[in-house]
Amino acid sequence: MSISRTCALLLALLIVSCTSTDPEVSKLLARKAELEAKVAESKDDWESDFKLRVINFQLETREGKHSPEELCRYQMKCLGTAAEMESTRQKGRYPDAMAALVPSSFDTIPSCPSGAAYEYKMTHAPRDEYDFTCPTHGITYNNLAGFQ
Repeated sequence: MSISRTCALLLALLIVSCTSTDPEVSKLLARKAELEAKVAESKDDWESDFKLRVINFQLETREGKHSPEELCRYQMKCLGTAAEMESTRQKGRYPDAMAALVPSSFDTIPSCPSGAAYEYKMTHAPRDEYDFTCPTHGITYNNLAGFQ
C-alpha cells in the first residue's frame, strides 16, 4: 500500500470517527474511503467501483436523498447486475445462489432497508432466468422482464 493511500485511509478513518455516532454509518464511510483509494489507484478496478456505487447510494439514503423503497429497488438492480457480471465470468452460467456474488461484487449481500433478506430464484429451463424478490415491498426484479 502506498504512503499516500495509507495517509488517505487514516485521515478518512479519523474523520469518520469524529463525525458519526451510528456504527453502521461509520463502517460504510470507512469502507467508502478504502474503496475510493483503490479506485483512484486503478481506474480499471470495476469491482471496487461497483461496490463504491452501492455504498454511496446506501449513505445517500441515510441522508434522506432516497426513500427506503428506492434503495431496495437500487440494490435489487445491483444484484441483477452482479449476477450478469458473474455469468460473464462463468461463461454464461448465472449463479445458483446469491453467495456467489461475494466478494467480487459485494462485501456482503445487501438486504432490504427493512432488514428482510432478498429472495433469489434461478430457473435454467427453458432458458436461464432469475428473480430477486423483496418480501417487504412485494417487488421482484427479473433479468428478462425488469421490475414486476
